[in-house]
Amino acid sequence: KNLVSVLPTARHECRDLPHLLIMAPMKRPAAASGSTAKKGRTADPNLEKYHQIAAAVQAADGFPGEMLKLVASTVKVGLQTPKDVRHGYAEQCLGMVQEVLKAAEAGVRDKVAGLESKVAASDEEKAAREAAVAAAGGEVKQKTEVLEASKAKLAAANDESAKAKATLQAAETEQKAGDEALVAAADRKAKL
Repeated sequence: KNLVSVLPTARHECRDLPHLLIMAPMKRPAAASGSTAKKGRTADPNLEKYHQIAAAVQAADGFPGEMLKLVASTVKVGLQTPKDVRHGYAEQCLGMVQEVLKAAEAGVRDKVAGLESKVAASDEEKAAREAAVAAAGGEVKQKTEVLEASKAKLAAANDESAKAKATLQAAETEQKAGDEALVAAADRKAKL
């Protein structure tokens, strides 16, 4: 309502005025920050651990995903409650959490054992391959020596072949000259 509409008029009596002049209650001033401020609940120091346990439960293999989600959701409530006041159902849920974690741990141990055996086998395989590389290196050296010797023999054979070709060509040139002389002599003989 606005102030004009509530002020006394001719129809109102003055006795109605005091209740109109009563002030509305004031708001309480804001509390200063410090020791008088309202303190909230302190965060649970184990909250991160609860989340890690729940994540480990959800990541476990060998169980249905929805069941893991359900079991993981009970971790925080079950572990926050002290053991002596924990309900029997909470104990059962934590037993399921323990079972899932033990199965996950066994799975991880199996994977680690498999990987360790694979690493051991790879060490043996690496040693075998290094031996094969060393043997192949020896063969390469031996075959390189044979190749160099063969190249030297080929070069010598090419030199001999070139000399033989030169000798052949000289003999053919001499033969041709001899044949021409023979033909010329035969022509002279025929003319005689």
